[in-house]
Amino acid sequence: MLVSCRGEKRCALFLVAGLSLGAAAAQHPWPMWQRTATRAGNSLSVGPRSPTIRWSARIDASNSFVQLTAGPVLDSQGRVIVGHTTGVTALDAVRGEILWAFSTPDSVDSGLCLFGDRVLFGSSSDFVYCISAESGALIWRRSALPHPNLAPVVDPMGVIYYVSQTSQGGPLSARRVSDGSLVWSRNVMGSLASPALDLNGRVFSGSPVSFDWSAYRTSDSEWLWSFIMHSWASGTSAVQSASPSTVYIATSGRLYALDASTGIRLWTFAGPMITGSRIALGQQGTIYVGSGAQMPFPLYAVNASGELVWQYDANEQHGSSPICDGHGVIYFGTQATSQNTGHVHAVNPDGAGMWVAELPGRVAASPCLAPDGTLFVLASDKRLYAFRDPDRPYLDEPDPNNPTPPQAGPPRRMTPP
Repeated sequence: MLVSCRGEKRCALFLVAGLSLGAAAAQHPWPMWQRTATRAGNSLSVGPRSPTIRWSARIDASNSFVQLTAGPVLDSQGRVIVGHTTGVTALDAVRGEILWAFSTPDSVDSGLCLFGDRVLFGSSSDFVYCISAESGALIWRRSALPHPNLAPVVDPMGVIYYVSQTSQGGPLSARRVSDGSLVWSRNVMGSLASPALDLNGRVFSGSPVSFDWSAYRTSDSEWLWSFIMHSWASGTSAVQSASPSTVYIATSGRLYALDASTGIRLWTFAGPMITGSRIALGQQGTIYVGSGAQMPFPLYAVNASGELVWQYDANEQHGSSPICDGHGVIYFGTQATSQNTGHVHAVNPDGAGMWVAELPGRVAASPCLAPDGTLFVLASDKRLYAFRDPDRPYLDEPDPNNPTPPQAGPPRRMTPP
């Protein structure tokens, strides 16, 4: 059990400039699924240029086979925290040592949220939990029927938003991180998609019953608009905060761009093999969306006007949402359909493959990226993998190619090959 930061190195790796949407969440390098409350899935950090595994650690001792879908998060104290079939585990991000474990009656299938020194998540046991990031101790637990096991999101004021995973109807709810008290709850006809926020007090979620994607006011849950899709969407939407603020949603065969203020459709991209809303936003406005329908299982790169830029054929079903690093490299995981294996892909900004790494487990959870360039990937063999270039120093270690000690501030950049 971790009581204090174990040495300065692990802390120094993650105490970097604030990132987005409120100080309590922004102090963490990767505080939630797809990093930001807008689900942008990008970072200024530069990821690994080679498929080198620095360490791997078993995070779940159970023997049952379950597709692990809760991607890891990173806090400012150098802890990588991940949900799995028996609860939540925190590890030292540098060494891969387990620091603490919190047990739940059922699996934690959703992504986690960090806010200040707290970890928040839902589970299949119909509860929303808040535990200490430092020790894993329970702070509060609230009933949240039925099945709040999709990735929640937290706003700058310390309110967590989550949906119930059901096709028969269920609530979109808001609770205070401080004490778990309910702010509001409204029925959204069920949801199979995680909520997303924008910077203007709106929360977005969809319904598999009515095939709509809707916006609600975060302060009181007032309905603002709905957009009717041709099919239901799983995953989440991604919100581009630049003017005009745009919501991107992927459904079966289509990627929609909507005006975040009105819900009016701006354009539609037809990608015949898109099956769910697996989206990341590049630093230059490119939208990346994965597919899972059939071979060749492409990753599409679409520009801000809805035009195809390129496609990268993964030749394996996409299991996770992609993420982008500071140099535009895209990382995502795939899963074999005939065997229990998976791959991690790194793709250059021009669509050319950089590297592919095979893992002895399917990759259905989205990866996350640390400020020092470590890429964390969870696989169905119940191991967390840390990919890191072997010749790359940590932020507080001397660089043999640069005798000047690194200064506090943004992470060191690498020039891509």
